[in-house]
Amino acid sequence: MVARTSMITPMLNIFAAFIVGSIAGSCFSPRALPPGGQSPAQAAPAQSGIVMAPPKAGLAIKRPEAGKEPRLVFDTEFHEFGEVDEGDELETPFPFHNEGRGDLIIINQYPHCGCSRIWIDVEGKLYVWGDPIPPKAKGIVHFVMRTAGFQNDKPSGVDLYTNDPARGTMNAGLPVPVNGGPEFGIASIRVHTFIKKVFEFDPGNTLALGSVINLEDTVKVVHLRNNKGKPFEITGLEPATDNDIKVSYAPEDATNSKWAITVSIPKGHANGSITKIVNIKSNPQIPPQAAVLYILGSITGAVETDPPGLLAFGPVTLGQATMRQIVVKNRHPSLPLKITNIRLLDPQDKLAQKGERGAKAAEEKVIQNLKLTVSEMTTGKDSRITVECAAGMPAGFFGARLAFDTGIEGGPYTVTLPISGYVR
Repeated sequence: MVARTSMITPMLNIFAAFIVGSIAGSCFSPRALPPGGQSPAQAAPAQSGIVMAPPKAGLAIKRPEAGKEPRLVFDTEFHEFGEVDEGDELETPFPFHNEGRGDLIIINQYPHCGCSRIWIDVEGKLYVWGDPIPPKAKGIVHFVMRTAGFQNDKPSGVDLYTNDPARGTMNAGLPVPVNGGPEFGIASIRVHTFIKKVFEFDPGNTLALGSVINLEDTVKVVHLRNNKGKPFEITGLEPATDNDIKVSYAPEDATNSKWAITVSIPKGHANGSITKIVNIKSNPQIPPQAAVLYILGSITGAVETDPPGLLAFGPVTLGQATMRQIVVKNRHPSLPLKITNIRLLDPQDKLAQKGERGAKAAEEKVIQNLKLTVSEMTTGKDSRITVECAAGMPAGFFGARLAFDTGIEGGPYTVTLPISGYVR
């Protein structure tokens, strides 16, 4: 038997920012950093390879003396990776040399995306931020780009903060300084790739169930495939079962390149919203951002009200009776709707706001001026509840809760709807 509930129209929780802001590899708008500040790529551990130490606090750009200007010259400042598969880690070198007459200094960086990081060597040694690079010295900026979680066109890049006065003061169209960034010497290198999504959900990695009626078992299927036709194995789901909602998996073809993921909601499941995240384990392991299935929806019973959730009177003229109606509908194939035990309850929060004695007196006056009438429209199927705000309702905001029993377990059996209005 399903437990009785006081909700008839559960609200669907919306994922916000939660989720999007927490995914690793999210992009950042290009902007300058304070001297010595860490970029997102510096603050997070690198996937692999060499990692430069973060810049020292207090490093600053000083304009060189006339006749002793450095000149940062790259062999190229753009690289095209072309078309790659999601999950690959890309790397390309950007050779450079100091063509000027003074020492070149690089104090900081700002990657255009959290997917990218760099490390620099000068004359074969790992560069330390702020160290002088003498004239004619050569170095390499090693650009590393992570593709997991991205698809289609993907540009990226990094801004280097240097003491080369010939370098511009514009950063991706924004005037510098920004947030204390350098006044000059911004050297930008850029890359581009087209990322092909190898693992993909069909129709998508968000299973939108909508409103599910708990009168029968509900089964929904999504498909996860390898777009290159290569075999893989799903080895587990976390969680596989949550609040009686079961998620299972099975291969769909002989090559194991496509798998069916089945979501099952049993008949009689309690009413409420569904917000479920399923992490997929596989061999080989799917990139983390591509291995998450979101399940959203709400479970309702056989009984629904129109309007749902709230009976709003809105503005009411003082001294004038006003009526509103609620239609109660029954979708159960065999159990009849029979409205009984109809009553008015105090709002849940008034006592705490006004003090128990004063609030109770005011709420009793509100309830005394709300009149209820029930009429059956279609036997066992539809009924109408008329709520009258009597002419004696005092001025100001008023609120109460309408409650009634439906006679249908899991319908829900007891329905509770808030009532609100304003007398003026």
